Amino acid sequence: MIVAVTLALMVVAGCDTQGDPAPPPPSQDALTTTTPSDDVVATSEAAPTTAEPTEADGPPTMPEEAKEKTEAGAEAFVEYWIEGLNSAYKTGDTGDLMDYSSDQCGSCSGLVSAVPKSGLGDDYMRVKSAEGLLIGKERASVTTEVKVLIGEGKGLGVIVFELSDGDPWMIESITLKSEPS
Repeated sequence: MIVAVTLALMVVAGCDTQGDPAPPPPSQDALTTTTPSDDVVATSEAAPTTAEPTEADGPPTMPEEAKEKTEAGAEAFVEYWIEGLNSAYKTGDTGDLMDYSSDQCGSCSGLVSAVPKSGLGDDYMRVKSAEGLLIGKERASVTTEVKVLIGEGKGLGVIVFELSDGDPWMIESITLKSEPS
């Protein structure tokens, strides 16, 4: 089992179907459009995951926000996909994970194929934070800080999900930017 989890992380680390990385986000000055009022409190904590399981051990239900073609929608979609992966690790049922993954996404199929058929009863990873970036009207990049909970690769790491327009989104690639430590 440890070999399967390690293999899945190695697949994520080595598989990137994109030729070029996503462009860097604009400077912070370019992102600032309004000045918050005195009533607004700044926070750097991640929003809670919005995907909720439909049953105790069933797959999550996709939140409406994950269907939006916005940065927040892309973030919610990635969190939903990871919750689906967690559900698969609990039950062994990979459900529709590959329905939202491009046929060319080797890292997607590597992660899904590493799920034990009988399940482990535990989550695989938790999203600590997610930051989406729209690239034109049909693409998005979501950088996630995750905590891997199972296997030799346990610890904090950074994964980048490249998304394309789909119904709602389609994962094109998953790239491990920093290994869990």
